[in-house]
Amino acid sequence: MSVGTEELVRAAVAGDVSAQEKLILRYVNVVWQTVRRFRLREVDAQDAVQNTWMSMIEHLHALRSAEALPGWLATTARRECLKIVRQSQRDDLGLTAELAERPDDRAPSPEHGAVDAVMRELLWKHVGQLPARGRELLATLVASNEARYKEYASVAGMPIGSIGPTRKRYLGNLRRSLEEAGLGANAWH
Repeated sequence: MSVGTEELVRAAVAGDVSAQEKLILRYVNVVWQTVRRFRLREVDAQDAVQNTWMSMIEHLHALRSAEALPGWLATTARRECLKIVRQSQRDDLGLTAELAERPDDRAPSPEHGAVDAVMRELLWKHVGQLPARGRELLATLVASNEARYKEYASVAGMPIGSIGPTRKRYLGNLRRSLEEAGLGANAWH
């Protein structure tokens, strides 16, 4: 019979080494898959994994929910990898720790990336609610490009001069739909 994650977490927090080992075995793939995405040198990958497990053991008592453990491990592994990448870049460039640790305000945070993904999904959901002609037009002409206009005009059987106004009308419909859903201009910043 398999022991649940919640029971293992409780036992591991109480200092049960066997429970800690079982948690590691249960989630080893989560950690390694996360680390492998960074394509680190093998020694650095092993360090990231080892540091993730050490962090789990040190901070397991602060975990709010046992179900959150896989996500927490993936996030911790990513952070460990990013530390290694930053250290490697600093070493490659000969930067001092003070200069290398200065945050880059232009770099998107993981939270910003997650919000962007949700907002893109919402945007395309609303595009999907437009009439077929509007969906096709917007998907084809996301960027204003004369070659695309000509190609679309030919395929759609539309005069090239009517594509811009039609596109503008569908974008206006999309904007209204997004605003009615509470996704006005402030939601995109």
